[in-house]
Amino acid sequence: MITPRVTRLVRVASPGLFRDALAILACEGDPFAARDRLIIVPTRAAAAHLARTIERRALADGGRQAVVLPDLITPRELPARLAERLTPPPAATPPAVREVLMGVCCRETAAQGHEPPFRLRPALIAEVLRFYDELRRRGCTVTMFESLALDRLEPGAEYDRGAERLVRQTRFLAEAFRLFEEAGTTRGLADEHTMRLRAATETSGRPWRHVIVTVGDRSRDPHGLFAADWSLLTRVPALERLDIVATDQALAGPWHERVHQILPGIEEVRIGDAVTPLPVLVTPPPAPPATASRP
Repeated sequence: MITPRVTRLVRVASPGLFRDALAILACEGDPFAARDRLIIVPTRAAAAHLARTIERRALADGGRQAVVLPDLITPRELPARLAERLTPPPAATPPAVREVLMGVCCRETAAQGHEPPFRLRPALIAEVLRFYDELRRRGCTVTMFESLALDRLEPGAEYDRGAERLVRQTRFLAEAFRLFEEAGTTRGLADEHTMRLRAATETSGRPWRHVIVTVGDRSRDPHGLFAADWSLLTRVPALERLDIVATDQALAGPWHERVHQILPGIEEVRIGDAVTPLPVLVTPPPAPPATASRP
């Protein structure tokens, strides 16, 4: 069940107003509200810069009261942070353990008769795992991947050796991915995909109430959210507000249409309509002409 929530596209006119809007949204409500708020920023450097902006605003207001900062995270941290308040909280599986498990599943798949059209090597196992993660981050399940690939490749596999090779590769990967997911469930391993599933289906005793997104979609923003992350934000229980903050310049391109596709019915609002005046260069008046001295 999807919890009803307020979903807004917060528009601002300039980068300066963008930072001011984030500082305002970050400090809304009482200090307890800030502890249930997540702000997704592109990098850790951006998080430090935003924290300094909030601190400077507090000092400019007189510094008479304490300011509680919300949690500032990057897109890659989102699944783990949303799942950390579940009971019991999942413990992230180390990447090396996942790679070893994928290697075991690949070799078991080959032993069952699904021979791949390539020789299994350690470096290739890492690429197989990376490919699996990319599929899941884009909202594609193993069944969807197998069905879409075979629908395109199988008709030409009888007379095209390249297509036949890709068919064998697809079947091998799909079976290895299924074994990998089953093995992870059996062993109680937790990766980002497991955390997304738990965060979207289980209600926390102390849920996150407000999420502020300052990045775009991964298809156009290298620091953006994947399709699976956007889907998670629309499904996580007890989330009351979801704010997407963007400048008018960023929304002048395809991102404006894309955000309405990702979040149908999103409400558009503006913060800081007053345009910050541009700096004015002041030049001193010209000096009076020097009087010639008499001999």
